[in-house]
Amino acid sequence: MASTTPINLIARPQTVFDFSAVPAVHTRDNRHISHFYTALSMIAPITEGAGIRIIRRLQDRIDDPRLKREIEAFIKQEGVHTREHRRLNAHIASLGINVDAIVARHMAIVAAKVDSWSPDMALASLGVAEHLICEFGRLILTRPEMLDGMHPEVVALLRWHAIEEIEHQSVANDVYFVLFGGGLRRKWQYTRVLVESWRILSAAVREIFAALMAQDGQQRDADTDRREKRDFLAWLAVRPAVAPQLALSMLHFVRPGMPSWRDAGTDMELIEKNLALLAGSR
Repeated sequence: MASTTPINLIARPQTVFDFSAVPAVHTRDNRHISHFYTALSMIAPITEGAGIRIIRRLQDRIDDPRLKREIEAFIKQEGVHTREHRRLNAHIASLGINVDAIVARHMAIVAAKVDSWSPDMALASLGVAEHLICEFGRLILTRPEMLDGMHPEVVALLRWHAIEEIEHQSVANDVYFVLFGGGLRRKWQYTRVLVESWRILSAAVREIFAALMAQDGQQRDADTDRREKRDFLAWLAVRPAVAPQLALSMLHFVRPGMPSWRDAGTDMELIEKNLALLAGSR
């Protein structure tokens, strides 16, 4: 069977968030953590848009009816993700923090890189990106510290996005295996694009984060600034340990077959639990 997705994959185009009351510093009253999350939101349309372009170029080569339906659902989910993150980003810009020129430049860099790759390399890059975003989504849904002290509407956005990333975690990988197979070639391509994609996207996050910090106009005394930096570094490295968790997730690329849904029962329970939480918050 071409598809390994154990659920009926659907899009939720009716999902809309109200960001009108979201402040620029929306998480833990900490500029660093807030702007880190906002930087990720700023690059979401870049990665989601690139993913849609990559898989659209290949979808006509897929014959399996179920996988074809999942590709369509994947495209629709990513399209709604792009729309809602753009709405949050536009709201942040309305608060006087405008990094549109930087985002546009990095969008052009990513588009040029994707266009320079062969179809299999481009699809491998999508498989890599979807794996890492799915792992970040699992962190959001399983570690309460990820959402503690965050504005409720940003919590809802991230919870919904994480749910759908887990739902479609295997689509790009399934398409790759159908069109290009597995084995050492697949492992080499995924590892190669992991390094290249990490370099490009981490540079984008760093530059956007620095610009957000420079523009937000928030005044902090020296002691508060040091405390916020310390708390941010602890958040990255100790609890919830975002950086080590993502680093560990990269080991997935060297496992035989690189299976998605490696713990399908747990993932499905996580999806159902958080769909209920999301519904209760609306």
